[in-house]
Order: sequence, then structure tokens, then C-alpha cells
Amino acid sequence: MIKSYKVIKLITTLCCVLAFSCTNVKITDVVTEDKKTLAQPTFGIDETRVEYGTILKFSYLPNDALLSFTSDGTDPDFEDSETYIPSTGIELTKSCTIKARLYHSNYKESLVVEKQFSVYIDDPVISTQSTEITTATTFSLSHVIKNKNGKNHKADIYYTIDGDTPTEDLEEYDGTPFTLPAGDHTIKVIAIIDGIKSKIVTKTFTVIDTKGAYLNGLSAVADNNEYIKNFNTTNFN
Repeated sequence: MIKSYKVIKLITTLCCVLAFSCTNVKITDVVTEDKKTLAQPTFGIDETRVEYGTILKFSYLPNDALLSFTSDGTDPDFEDSETYIPSTGIELTKSCTIKARLYHSNYKESLVVEKQFSVYIDDPVISTQSTEITTATTFSLSHVIKNKNGKNHKADIYYTIDGDTPTEDLEEYDGTPFTLPAGDHTIKVIAIIDGIKSKIVTKTFTVIDTKGAYLNGLSAVADNNEYIKNFNTTNFN
């Protein structure tokens, strides 16, 4: 009786195997109830407000596990979503919601983790610090983003000298130093990259005519400009 039972069990097992083979389904893919669920991946950044170009990495990645992620707020899918590469991470260049999920052939996929990031850029820099200058003083404007993977990003810069709000409709600053005519001027500067705008930097300058500055004993206001230091009053005769 026991032998007969073993024979029947063997035949039943063979039939099951043949059935799976005929439908091109792997047994390991079907018997998922016995698989343990992967733990969720962990974001390597605690902050939610990050600078443009910040590299996001995950701190929990089991051996041989793959991480799929999205940045548009949709749930990640193994077939269609981007695959995370640990050596490069994810460069954050826009405000977004990152969703991620782990996959492994020996486990059930993890639950989805998500985090919303707000991306910003620092303010542009006006080279001249003194607010009392001369018409010989030169200005330059700069904005460079240095991120942790060594790649620099350069934002577009727009400015005005009459106190108006700078916009992208203006001609982009090309990096050439410039001077201001005599009088009071308010420079406003903004940096923009990939649609992300910095705060507007505002600074007001009192500009003294170079000739008048020297004659009135105000050459020190010229910020040590070589032209002022070497100027000779006989040039006015």
C-alpha cells in the first residue's frame, strides 16, 4: 500500500512538472509564497532641500539586489523604470519625488520608499565689495555649482544696473568685466539653471568720476586701481 502511494505521488509530481514546462513558467517564479520580502532601501540623504547637482545614494543595498527608481512620482517597475547605479548615484537637478524599490531573484520585491526633494541654487556673486567706487572700478559676476562628484555646473546670469528686476528676457551676461558711469546705481543679479532660479542679489553703488575722485583726494576709493595709483595731476593741465 505504501509503495503504491509513493508511485502515485511520483506520477503526480511529474505531471505538475510537465504542466509547468508546457506553459514556459519557471517553478521558482510561481512558488513565491515561500520567499521572504526584501527590506526597503534607505535614502542616504536626510535633507529634503538640497543644492542643484547633489548626488543621492542609498545606504541599504543587499548583495545582488537591483534598485529601480522613478523621479516623476510614479511607482517603480522592474521592467520600465531606471536602474540605480551605486557608483554614480542619482544627480538631483530638479525638484522631484524619488520612489525606489529593491528586487532580488530569491526574494519578493521590497515595499516602495519615497522622498520629495526641493532643489535650489546659491546666489550669484558680485566681485566688487565696496559700495563707494569710481568709474575705473570693474565688475564681474559669477555663479558656479560644485557638486560632490567633481562635476561643475555653470548657471546663466542676468543683471540690471537701474534697479529693475532681472529676467531671462535680458541678454545673458557673458563674463566680460564692466564698469559703471558716475552716479548712484543699483545692480540686481539672478542666476538660472534648468529653470531653477536663485534669489536676486541687490547692491547699490555710489560711483565717483575717476578725474573728480583724484582731484578731491579720494583715490583710495578706487579700490587700488592701477590707473588711479599711477595717475598724474599734470594730465589735467
